[in-house]
Amino acid sequence: MVILYVDETGNLRFKRLNSVEVIPVWLDNEHEELDYAIRVYSRELYRNGTYNNENYVEIYRKTGVEYYKMNNAKLTAIEKKAYLSVDDKPYNWQKIPLICFKADELEQSLLKRVKSLQDALNTLISDFMNNMQEDSRNTILIIKNYDGENLGEFRKNLSTFGAVKVREDGDVSSLQVEVNAGNYESIVKLLKKTIIENGGGFDSKADTLGNNPNQLNIRSMYSDIDLEANDFETEFQASFEEMIWFVANHLKNTGQGDFLKEK
Repeated sequence: MVILYVDETGNLRFKRLNSVEVIPVWLDNEHEELDYAIRVYSRELYRNGTYNNENYVEIYRKTGVEYYKMNNAKLTAIEKKAYLSVDDKPYNWQKIPLICFKADELEQSLLKRVKSLQDALNTLISDFMNNMQEDSRNTILIIKNYDGENLGEFRKNLSTFGAVKVREDGDVSSLQVEVNAGNYESIVKLLKKTIIENGGGFDSKADTLGNNPNQLNIRSMYSDIDLEANDFETEFQASFEEMIWFVANHLKNTGQGDFLKEK
């Protein structure tokens, strides 16, 4: 999300806003025209010898910007300003000067498509590592004629000294679940493949070309990432066209030329 504004010297500026802070409200189902937008953010301010976080809310409308301070879910109005000022007179754009740069028409981040799969992969690798470790807590111990009072003491001695004391006819054995590394490896490969497919990428380590790296095979290998790039380009072209509209109007308003009909 990018906001356009005119600074004190009359120059048109661009500022990137954190998309997490902005809530756009659209007029149409295609999400092409904004009705208004809400920005919620916090600032760390130094006052009375300490740093404190203060929350603020900005509401962008066609009639200007409304500034609020938020305390305990209550809004206190600070001021309302127009987007432009010419000879100390307030003016506004015909549109809200917020430009949305979308990755695709679904407006979904790449993280949303792969996060659950990546979490599953991380959990699987962590579980495999835990099962492979030689830790007495990961095994079932069979104790016969233990020369002690309680199991807590037994665990302590085993953890501290790596040995336990049993009676003459006593014994300690363990039941362990055999870890099948092949099963883990198969699931890891499946998860990695699905992450690449859902993310619209390609596996640079996969031997998909084989001994025949012709043009058709190369195009097939890059087909998913090519489609992602095309969607990305289409959305950004629309955003840049919207941005150029503001730039052309600013140049016209400041007497630097009329470029509204330029393509």
